Amino acid sequence: MLGVAVSAAVLLAGCTEAAAPDVSSSQAEVIDLSHEIDAADALLDAQAASSLAAAHARPTIVPGDEAGSTVTQVIRDGDESEWAAGRYRITAVCAGEGTVAGTFAVGSHAEVSALTACTASGTVDHVEIEVPETSTGFTATLVPGGGSRAAIGYSIARM
Repeated sequence: MLGVAVSAAVLLAGCTEAAAPDVSSSQAEVIDLSHEIDAADALLDAQAASSLAAAHARPTIVPGDEAGSTVTQVIRDGDESEWAAGRYRITAVCAGEGTVAGTFAVGSHAEVSALTACTASGTVDHVEIEVPETSTGFTATLVPGGGSRAAIGYSIARM
């Protein structure tokens, strides 16, 4: 594949830079995005054969401090793996409603994209990054638009 230390463990941990909040039953009802997560993961699974790594779908909202309230969740992932020179395709999937902006970087080579608006059945976007030399590190930042109720995931493949 790449000839470098890239494995399926890359960025699967999915750091969101926040501890998991205590979810009461009323809050859980407000943020039940299980259908959206399943729809986004199904779209990701269709890409699995050619992927180097994937970050399964996560919700764009989490419980807020007030009972029944929600807070938009920015998703940040990263690793310190070595990535060979070449062209990479990030496939971003979103199911639900709302918009998401994504920034994806391999080393110092980044692409910013306003992804297609999320739909109930799911949307798929592709972002390509050209990496002219071996680079260290991958980062992904996914920023939901206000009011988004969706699940977002992505996979990475070498072209």
